[in-house]
Amino acid sequence: MKQHCDYHGTSPYWDWTTDAADIYNSPIFSDADAETGLGGWGDPNTDAHVLDGGFSRTSGYAVSYPYPHTLKRNFTLRPFLNFARAEEWHVVPDKPGNVSLTPETIKKTVNSWVGDYRGFQSDVEGIQMVDKVWRDWQLKHPENLHAFGGGSIQAKTGALFDLYPVGLPPDLKPTDYLESNGLFVDDVTIRDVLDTTGNYLCYVYE
Repeated sequence: MKQHCDYHGTSPYWDWTTDAADIYNSPIFSDADAETGLGGWGDPNTDAHVLDGGFSRTSGYAVSYPYPHTLKRNFTLRPFLNFARAEEWHVVPDKPGNVSLTPETIKKTVNSWVGDYRGFQSDVEGIQMVDKVWRDWQLKHPENLHAFGGGSIQAKTGALFDLYPVGLPPDLKPTDYLESNGLFVDDVTIRDVLDTTGNYLCYVYE
């Protein structure tokens, strides 16, 4: 951003830990201002599209990747209620996610798979706290700073996912280039983005 956009400021992020007791009523999602507000939770009647704030469908904002679309923001208080593999994940289906998925259950879940975070995959839009949690984990376990593994083909069926939860062969290597569809000006390898303080990313969290 500094090289290509001449940006020299900071980038804010939402620290989930400050709102963990009541995510749904977090102040960060209560500002409906069309210019400065993030808007509220998505409307379930419109496929979770955000209806107010600066990122709403009425403000003219659209997420550009991988194709232009309206921002969706969904919240499920009990995400494991109909989860068929709840027992395997050591969670209690009828309890809220922030109660059921405790540090203890996370540890059990991670240890129940072969390798670190093998079964953890998620799709997120615009929330940097995921990146910060990963960075904190790297700092706590420096031997895993550049740990990487995974296949180049997504496993979409249950049977294949059980065998290849992080992708089918051929496996990717840290020296492989990231597919960006033009989002990156330079050719970027996986290794380039494993460390936020490396020569490519070069940022820290405070």
